[in-house]
Amino acid sequence: MFNENNTKMKRFWLIACLMGTMATVQAQTQAERGGTPSERADKLTAKMAENLDLTDEQRATVADINLKYAEEVADFREKNRAQREALKEIRQNQEAALKEVLTEEQLLKYEARRDERQDHRRRRRHGRQ
Repeated sequence: MFNENNTKMKRFWLIACLMGTMATVQAQTQAERGGTPSERADKLTAKMAENLDLTDEQRATVADINLKYAEEVADFREKNRAQREALKEIRQNQEAALKEVLTEEQLLKYEARRDERQDHRRRRRHGRQ
């Protein structure tokens, strides 16, 4: 059923979709993410200086610390977002491939079980909150 050209074409499209997803993620404005890491660090430093009565020396050191960790958090979130999008693409490709193989009845059973698993995971998540 699958030949070498078909597999290569699927890989090409998977890579193209992943690149498109990555470009979309990168295109999000900084405002949607709460500002740049520098802006977030500045806001946090200002609040800390006001609430904790920081000296000028402490304020400068705290600002450096806040910037360092705001940048680390931004990098972490970006990597996680890209990974989630990549997994979503993989799942969509898997489902498309299954639709080519399964009968209508099998597909309905598969989708019903998938939906049950998703509902179970949602209930568990909400129960923990």
